[in-house]
Amino acid sequence: MSRKIRGSHNRRKQRLKVSRIHETVENRRDDLLHKWSNHYVQNYDRISIEKLNIKEMLE
Repeated sequence: MSRKIRGSHNRRKQRLKVSRIHETVENRRDDLLHKWSNHYVQNYDRISIEKLNIKEMLE
């Protein structure tokens, strides 16, 4: 897109192509996260989150 002339029709078309590619990548990431979270919910009874203090554990 950097090689296109500002304000031109081709630059607008290229901007739309780039935005579609970014949207596709974002959707793939969201889909993967949804599949993993769904897997954990379906296969495990309890899910917990623990906040660990790594610095004190290293000492």
